[in-house]
Amino acid sequence: MDFYKYKCPVCNKQFKESDDIVVCPDCGAPHHRECWEKEGKCCYNDKHSDDFSFENFQESNNSDNSGNENADCESEVICQVCGHPNDSTLFYCEHCGAPLLKDNNQSNNSANNTNVPPEANGFPFGQPQQNGGIPFIAFDPMAGFKADEKMADNVTAGEVSKFVGKNTNYFMRVFGSIMRTNKSRFSFVSAILPGAYMLYRKMYAIGIFVSVIVIALLAGTLIIQSTPEYTEAYNIYIDNYSALLQGTYSGANFSDLFSGMSSTNLFYFSIPYILGAIRLAVMLICGFRTNRMYYKHCIKKISSIKKYAASFDKESEEESLKTKSTINEQIENKCGVNLAMAVVTTIVFLAIIYMPLFI
Repeated sequence: MDFYKYKCPVCNKQFKESDDIVVCPDCGAPHHRECWEKEGKCCYNDKHSDDFSFENFQESNNSDNSGNENADCESEVICQVCGHPNDSTLFYCEHCGAPLLKDNNQSNNSANNTNVPPEANGFPFGQPQQNGGIPFIAFDPMAGFKADEKMADNVTAGEVSKFVGKNTNYFMRVFGSIMRTNKSRFSFVSAILPGAYMLYRKMYAIGIFVSVIVIALLAGTLIIQSTPEYTEAYNIYIDNYSALLQGTYSGANFSDLFSGMSSTNLFYFSIPYILGAIRLAVMLICGFRTNRMYYKHCIKKISSIKKYAASFDKESEEESLKTKSTINEQIENKCGVNLAMAVVTTIVFLAIIYMPLFI
């Protein structure tokens, strides 16, 4: 009998070539050894007195329920990273947070266990170790976290991974470092594009606030540099600098660069540098703080979603499952990134920076 086309009647998991299978001596029903030992008997023990045969039972059952099985396959998507079965309405695995492949052929292959990685041997998609060399290790989007591991009160690592959506491995590592050692990582992207990156990560409140500050600093610099007072001060500075170069710096000092400037000239000349220093400070603060703020943002949003869902009374298991599905749906709707807002904000930044070239 080809056992690998059947599922264990106890755990309902497809048999694999690596499984330790125990066959009932009375009816021929295959079981996982640990399932057999757990039950202490055949799953069909109550049918043995009726000349029951597992193979005949499966053939008749398959012909009666083929339509239902096909419907079940279509309503279920197997995660290609961890092998967890998910509802077909989900976009990310509820176990590890990886994106789900919803192609029917891929889903069916996964259901037949041709692409599902073994649970604990470290070889994804059934690939064995090559010639005794280093095994191919599956990419872990959870960065070592278990899906049900708590990252905050009532918030699990699986939910956080699902909420992050893009680049989960990096953020789960950063969040783990914040949780365990209170140390974060410097975000170079946020430092280079302050505000825009926060909007990209859907931190709208702080993203808009920082964007307004940066745009105001850039616009302020541009306005000051277009005034006659700044132009006069800049021309004096260039003349002094040229004179110092022609004199080969003999007896010159830094203050000579500003000789001949009035207090008004000095004020207008220094403002762009002051605004630039403030903008640099904002960039550094964003670089150092964004990952921490994003961690708190994820926890806060997920807690809010779950708190709202928990406010409804759940009278039955069916309603509890519906609530869980609603939570997953809400997390998926609010997760991921908003590329459009980030692009628009970045274009505004660049337009202000390079505007003087076109005026």
